[in-house]
Amino acid sequence: MKKILFIGLTVVFFVASCFYFVINPIATALSFDDEIRLTRAEFENQIDMQMRFISGRTNFDAMVSDTETKYIDLKLFGFIPIKRIKVEIMSVENLIAGGMPIGFIANSHGVIVVENAPKHGLKQGDIIINVNGQDIESIEEFNKNVTNEMSIRFIRGGKEMSTRVSSTGPHGLWLKDESMGIGTLTYINPKNNNFSALGHQFVDHATGADVPIRGGNIYRTNLIGIEKSKGRHIGRFESTLRQGTDKRQGSLLSGSAFGIFGCLDVDSELLNGKVYQVASRFSVKPGKAKLLTTVDGINAREFDIEIVKTHYQTKRDTKSMIVRITDKELLNATGGIVYGMSGSPIIQNGKIIGALTHVINSDTTKGYGIYIDFVVP
Repeated sequence: MKKILFIGLTVVFFVASCFYFVINPIATALSFDDEIRLTRAEFENQIDMQMRFISGRTNFDAMVSDTETKYIDLKLFGFIPIKRIKVEIMSVENLIAGGMPIGFIANSHGVIVVENAPKHGLKQGDIIINVNGQDIESIEEFNKNVTNEMSIRFIRGGKEMSTRVSSTGPHGLWLKDESMGIGTLTYINPKNNNFSALGHQFVDHATGADVPIRGGNIYRTNLIGIEKSKGRHIGRFESTLRQGTDKRQGSLLSGSAFGIFGCLDVDSELLNGKVYQVASRFSVKPGKAKLLTTVDGINAREFDIEIVKTHYQTKRDTKSMIVRITDKELLNATGGIVYGMSGSPIIQNGKIIGALTHVINSDTTKGYGIYIDFVVP
């Protein structure tokens, strides 16, 4: 009986060891992207990836091929090859961190339906992109193509749809081709003044439409007050735009699911931020960090936060990590994360590693952040 028990325990130990030291690390290594992005410093210093994503005795060697293509070789026990990963070196090594609120007036690709028009098959937030076979960028172009019988193509919830509009009189559609918003500047590239802000898709707050951006202008804002977050209620920065040609800070060029992008003017007041080194998602670890944001609308400052959890993601996503605000001063001022704070840079170990993107409704002291290498083009 003892012999059988001993054999059984030995088998269990052997299987568990195989899983921990062999099967699990191999499976994890194979799940890695075929291509990843690292900073030059991370690649040259052979960043310790296995400490974060590969359990067991797995390490890697960094190497460069004869064609200057960069690779990382994942190896089991240091000598058994598992997978070769191609490495793209990020185009930037240093960024000016933002943290300041900005306002913008964005021009949309297509025209946005402001009010439901059920007799025409259109809903609030639909974006009309084509009328009678002609692509539409603005209300002016829409009006040029208006007829009593119209074939309309539009976007609803990310899907392209179509409808036919028939009328002998005014169509009664309430449309707009311009949206106004406020967010936080994430970074500025010191080489060319290109910037990113917001950290997620720009949404027109009046209609809830995900707005495809084709241009616009950036402005400074005046902070009127802060509505605090409390319980499940999400507060907001109450701000107005400093409009006028002399107040413009730059051009808004495009938008994506990961923020808005543009270029600041050479005399922009926003070009005075601190320069930080960049670190990719493979350098981000749970623990202490800083959130660069403002509570007075004028000065961006570092506030204490904790990175609660990080996610290894094979595709870009706006919810890469969970963060918690721990700074008492910031909590006293805002109650947690508020609307308008999206895009605030996240700093860890003196490097910019991401940006705040969302608040968690059940606990407004917590939210999500995106890795900076998902934001940098």
